[in-house]
Order: sequence, then structure tokens, then C-alpha cells
Amino acid sequence: MKTAILLIMAGFMAGCASLNTAIDKGAEANDAAVQAAEFAICNGASIGSIRRSFGNRPEVWRELCADEFILED
Repeated sequence: MKTAILLIMAGFMAGCASLNTAIDKGAEANDAAVQAAEFAICNGASIGSIRRSFGNRPEVWRELCADEFILED
């Protein structure tokens, strides 16, 4: 009986470890997707596409991309 309980507990622990690994990989993939989107919006998009997307709200684009254009002294 004790052996069965230990095997079940070991199975749960192994499952949790692999689940945490999957969650971490998913988070890394999402972070990379956000970075790619920010790069495309701040550096790759044309002025026309920015105007069509943000219309009368250029402050949204400026706030999102402000750090991209700060020059170091």
C-alpha cells in the first residue's frame, strides 16, 4: 500500500515538473511574440500604417515606442 502511494505521489510530482516546464516555455514564447510585435510597430511599420491603426491617437504609439528613440549621450 505504501509503495502504491509513493508511486502515485512520484507520478504527480513528475507531472507538475513537466507542467511547470511547459508553462515556462509558453511564457518565453509569448514574451518573444510581444517583443517582435513591438519591434514591428515601433521600427518596421510605415507612417501610413501607423496613421491607419492609431488614427487620432498618436500618443498611444509615442508612449509605446518612446524608449526606442531615446539617444544615449
